Amino acid sequence: MPKVESEIHEPYSDEQARRIFRLIEHYDDYPLLLFIYFIHYTFARPGKEVRLMKVGDLKDRSVRIQPGRSKTKITKTPTLAKPLADLLDEMGIRNYPVDYYVFGKGGKPGPEPVGKNYFYHRHRQILDDLRIVGKYTVYGWKHTGNIKAIRLGIHSKKLQQQNGFTESRTMDIYTRRLAAFVDEEIYEKFI
Repeated sequence: MPKVESEIHEPYSDEQARRIFRLIEHYDDYPLLLFIYFIHYTFARPGKEVRLMKVGDLKDRSVRIQPGRSKTKITKTPTLAKPLADLLDEMGIRNYPVDYYVFGKGGKPGPEPVGKNYFYHRHRQILDDLRIVGKYTVYGWKHTGNIKAIRLGIHSKKLQQQNGFTESRTMDIYTRRLAAFVDEEIYEKFI
């Protein structure tokens, strides 16, 4: 059976992202910000990959996503971008026991993870407060991060590794689906 493409979660514009981050910071909801940063910068999936992450999975400049939580059933080790690493340090997340979930109940690492829809509801409230409507979801931050990285000129092989794609073809398909590839030379010179 050929693979059927799923409906895409809409990526956020730069302006929407600024507004969302500003409101989250206004509410002092740093656990939500951290959750979004993990998706945005490591391209991890919100469900099992981020929500069930443990403190011991955090390395100095990367995070280990175990095979049981990874979509591809292989260990993924995406790099922690500086804004994400800085937020982890500011929140003191690495100071908790290694067997604690990063996103534990009560807004801090703990022995039990938050529920499946915990961050979905908090994120939805932010979108409602800002009157952002459409197919915007928490998962959309994965697409937003990929698009930003592509526009910054980060090499596709590095993005493939960050996403945990085993084949470069998968990265090409993903990029095309996002409509993220724009050739500046064609745009500027093809008149």
